[in-house]
Amino acid sequence: LNVQTDVSYANRQLRATVTTGNARDLRTGLPISSIRVDTTVGDGEFALRNLDVVAGTSHVTGNVRLASSAEQTEVDVALAAQPLALAEVGYYVPRLRDIPLSPSLQIRASGTMQKMAVDVNLKSEAGSLASRMTGGFQSNIAKFKGDAEVAGLDLEPWFTRPNLRSRITGHTSFDLTLPDAGF
Repeated sequence: LNVQTDVSYANRQLRATVTTGNARDLRTGLPISSIRVDTTVGDGEFALRNLDVVAGTSHVTGNVRLASSAEQTEVDVALAAQPLALAEVGYYVPRLRDIPLSPSLQIRASGTMQKMAVDVNLKSEAGSLASRMTGGFQSNIAKFKGDAEVAGLDLEPWFTRPNLRSRITGHTSFDLTLPDAGF
């Protein structure tokens, strides 16, 4: 870990601005060749502003803010990855480890943890997806409802199954429940 940072504490908030940095994940060996971020933690807020990270072959930029009160947690996320090497993300999310794609990805989410609006745009050599949904998390259950447009979607690399080679284009509506989302 090699970082240059300014750190301050005032009004029950810790603030750290990483102006330059690089590191290596000791568990996975993934190099983080560049990191810049303004971080705020405390008084009900966790925020990463002006995030700019290059890790392996991935480049992620954007902002994340979670603000908690006694009643709810507000969410404001705007992230872009150009590209996002899914095999590298697989070090942390094992289901993605064998996917040989590096799509560009944009995610925007705002609202509360229980009720938010989410926009997702993904483009890769295996097609594109644009989706708008609403929903949220209740205990460990995630529920989202929305619409998606796909163009030229090839399922083979996403599921690493040659028998699923395809090029799907269309529109769908969905109602998704994930019973063990972990929140």
